[in-house]
Amino acid sequence: MPIPSAPQLGIGATTIHSSVSPLRNSCATPPAIRYTTYLPDDASDVETVALMTTNPVRALVNAAAYLQRKYLSIHSLPETDPVVQKLRKLLAVRNIGELKSNKRVNEWFPSGNDQTRIYIRPPSTLSAINNVDLIPYYLKGQAFEQLVGVALALKFPAATPRPQYCLRIESRWAGMRIDFKVRDWFIEAKWGHHAEDIQKAIALQQGLVERNRCDSDYPKYQMIVAEKDDRVGNKATTLKEFAESHFGVLDPVLGLIKRTAEEASQNVPQSQKLEYLRLLRDYLYTVRIKLCMANISAAQRSSLCKDLLSDIEHRSHDDIMASIIRVFVPRQATFFFNGRYHYGFVAECAGKKAEILTRADLPH
Repeated sequence: MPIPSAPQLGIGATTIHSSVSPLRNSCATPPAIRYTTYLPDDASDVETVALMTTNPVRALVNAAAYLQRKYLSIHSLPETDPVVQKLRKLLAVRNIGELKSNKRVNEWFPSGNDQTRIYIRPPSTLSAINNVDLIPYYLKGQAFEQLVGVALALKFPAATPRPQYCLRIESRWAGMRIDFKVRDWFIEAKWGHHAEDIQKAIALQQGLVERNRCDSDYPKYQMIVAEKDDRVGNKATTLKEFAESHFGVLDPVLGLIKRTAEEASQNVPQSQKLEYLRLLRDYLYTVRIKLCMANISAAQRSSLCKDLLSDIEHRSHDDIMASIIRVFVPRQATFFFNGRYHYGFVAECAGKKAEILTRADLPH
């Protein structure tokens, strides 16, 4: 299959996201905030290796986060990566083959291989957010997005929510991501502060869903917000309204996300609160994965979710970290093509080719 040229990659396409990482789609230098427990999304291999010397729990989860954000599948792991080399020593495996056969490491990646060459369009506006005061806002949105994913896993126990789903698929590219697709529902999650942005997102995404149908016979679009703005009216629904009876277990986590973001905005102290927001975001991503992987009844799924989320505010960082298997990847995308769901990364910067997608029947 020929490799598309730069124009075919769709430079100039527009993508709407509910919550954008401070460095998502940016080639700029990251803000000078470093971490001591849980590394940021843009962590280098040097930083990751350094943190992998602290304790085994932190070593494994930081290695998992780094590798999931850099490589599409376990088959892509190179022996030359310093984090891979450090992980081999930590797990006491003799070679890269044994590492790729390790059960725990396999849990970090979706199944699949690098056979299908379809590219994901990067967005047209690639602006770096180097103002550290804005970072809590974006992390709060990302954490809320993952909480909505948990709500979807509870509300649709027989289905699998597909994160960062591409609304447009053409012969050689995919684009226009929405936060989730589950059954015939297409879901976007936003905190709810900016009515104008929400209205624009609804107009664009709902139109795409209705025109393209996106492998759904009866597509339905829903904007879910944490806090409703009267200017949006009935075009959006709150998480409480959408989750219905499941909201009781989600409400304390929603409050925790809000309080932590407010404290981070007040610099109390910011770096620790930002670490905690990132930790909550990735733990909620893992909770959704665990709920979907469990072959249990709807009632049992609700009970499992309650166990996973109960008293989370009083759990230690290391306890939460030890439970993380899969993390939120800002560049991730899912789409349906030739009868299969596929998973891949979007390009980091305009002008760069998006990375090859894994070809897989993705369960999660």
